[in-house]
Amino acid sequence: MSLLILALVAFAYAAPPIVPEVPEEEEAQAKPLYLAGCKDGVNNVIKVADIKDPKLAIHAKDVVIHTYFDDGKPSCYYGRAYVSLPGKLKIVKGSVVVDKEVKDLKKAVAKLTVKKNSWFIGTVCQDGVSQKYQVPANVCSHNIYPEIGDDFIKMLSTPGTYNFEEITKKAKVSNVISLPSISSSLKTFVVNGDWQAQIALVLGKQKIANVKVPSNGDWVYVY
Repeated sequence: MSLLILALVAFAYAAPPIVPEVPEEEEAQAKPLYLAGCKDGVNNVIKVADIKDPKLAIHAKDVVIHTYFDDGKPSCYYGRAYVSLPGKLKIVKGSVVVDKEVKDLKKAVAKLTVKKNSWFIGTVCQDGVSQKYQVPANVCSHNIYPEIGDDFIKMLSTPGTYNFEEITKKAKVSNVISLPSISSSLKTFVVNGDWQAQIALVLGKQKIANVKVPSNGDWVYVY
């Protein structure tokens, strides 16, 4: 679940090294407009899609995320999900399916492909490789251990189907992801907009898991 944070961190690091500060009055005008409804569980929904490949050992199934502001209120933008920085993501549904035993999972690396729907920013990470000189290599490619924890590693290494309720209890992993705040200048000039991400787990030279956000090939709004 923490892999989703990596994608959001990559969004933030897409900034130029020097970004002009935004005066408070301009910043207020730059904040998104809330036109259309924002009903919890209806408008603030992001679905995570598994990349269907029989060679993969680990799959995500029916994973659904709800988006919230830092104060816990549902976050939407023009009637669709809005990832707020700071804010919260809550995994409300879904399972992880491990088809076969995975050895040495602690050595796995998360490799990101992250894109913004913008000609100026465009692709930030491609298959774990930074496409922008401002983006550190460890943002696009990141070791999953020890951050992921021993209990979760053991679960993901063992064949079976695990729903997120079971994961939170047995692997001691929270289904709520707190997202960090970033500077107003980064939010306004760089992060503000539509994004999509694909996250692959790679062990050695072999992919063992692969998911994309959002699931429909569209974009998710981040600010």
